Amino acid sequence: MNFQKLLRDLEQAPDDVADEYVAGIVNQVSEWAAANGHAALVREWTPAATRLEARRYLAEAIAATKTAPNDELLTLDQAADILGYSASGLRKIITQTKAGKPGIQFSQIGNGPIKFKREWLDEFAVANSTMPRQPRPRVEPQHLKPPR
Repeated sequence: MNFQKLLRDLEQAPDDVADEYVAGIVNQVSEWAAANGHAALVREWTPAATRLEARRYLAEAIAATKTAPNDELLTLDQAADILGYSASGLRKIITQTKAGKPGIQFSQIGNGPIKFKREWLDEFAVANSTMPRQPRPRVEPQHLKPPR
């Protein structure tokens, strides 16, 4: 579960449907918590929620699922889970990084295991996030002049 992305989504919720949109985020985290053995995080389905409630809930989820302090190295599987990738998907990004393309920072000694710092994952997530496009205002079609 990518909590950082959910926090960004929460802040970008359209004002006219914010309560419903935010509730969708809360419900998504609750479903993930139920499926991944975090019983203390499971909430009843909600049709509406405020941003403040959702921020508190996400902070609780982040604290409850934190796998390592910032200075401890994370495994490939842990990093993939934090970023919301499969392990094989994260391996592809590492392969691209090794080939000199922009990618993710990691640590590896020889052919040993690939490790990550939490701050590297956060930097990668921020660098690869996009802002949603603003909808274009609707332009009414101009009536064509009748032929002469």
